[in-house]
Amino acid sequence: MRLSGEYRDKGEYHKNLDKNWPYYPVYLEKMAFVKKILRDLDRKSKILDAGCGEGILVEELKKEGFDIIGLDYNYSSKYVKKGSIFDMPFKDETFDVILCL
Repeated sequence: MRLSGEYRDKGEYHKNLDKNWPYYPVYLEKMAFVKKILRDLDRKSKILDAGCGEGILVEELKKEGFDIIGLDYNYSSKYVKKGSIFDMPFKDETFDVILCL
């Protein structure tokens, strides 16, 4: 699948945004919301954060003890696999929960 240049350019925007993201009130609200959703989830459950950017949420939830990995079209890192949600590089039924926030 070919994406427009407009989508690819947003990757640059997010690189700068992600540096300050943990300090934004909307991030704190997002974390509280996600933790509320996941509070009763078994920590051994496998979670995918699809479209996670640089994986800030993934790293936070890892610190909380969750088994989570991120997937993003523009990034890859220790906890983020580079790939498309339209052609995910995972086997079917790999995850118990998929976040896409």
